[in-house]
Amino acid sequence: MPVFSPYYLDFRSPLHIGERGVGLEETRIHVPADTLFSALCSMWRELYGVDALCADVLDWFTEEEGGSEPFFLSSAFPFVHSIRFFPKPLARLKVTVNEGADKAFKRVRFVSESIFTSLVRGESQTFSTADCVNGETVWVTEAEKAQLANRMDETPDDIVLWKQDLVPRVTLDRITSASEIWHLGDVKFDQG
Repeated sequence: MPVFSPYYLDFRSPLHIGERGVGLEETRIHVPADTLFSALCSMWRELYGVDALCADVLDWFTEEEGGSEPFFLSSAFPFVHSIRFFPKPLARLKVTVNEGADKAFKRVRFVSESIFTSLVRGESQTFSTADCVNGETVWVTEAEKAQLANRMDETPDDIVLWKQDLVPRVTLDRITSASEIWHLGDVKFDQG
């Protein structure tokens, strides 16, 4: 049976993982697996050269036998210390939504690992907006919410795990020196 090991990424600056679209305004909160693989290959090439990248990494994936890959990657999802978050399952499974919370349930993008595991096992869960944090986009258990209580944001009285911002930028035309404003979306994760 394969062994799966979690790796925790710690970003030292805001992060921009582009979302589909024309501009740079939209950014993702998670890092897709293909982006992670591309980053690994890029760094391997930078450190050891193209030949080493082919021999040490890429050639392992060209074997004719299926299942002989040296490693598998999943997407990188957010976490706070020991609490990991996964995308909310698309199927409702066995979730009972409290009255008047249907729109809030649709806004939830991530669920904690314990809720995710429970839903995948087919156990029933009751959704309430009181169990949501980060602008009602993350669903956690009451115990997990108590663990996260020290991450309160002063303004909306909400637990904030990450923030998405639009940063204005200016570009200058090389010929006419005319300025044009554009925006870049970024994600800032809280410490830990």
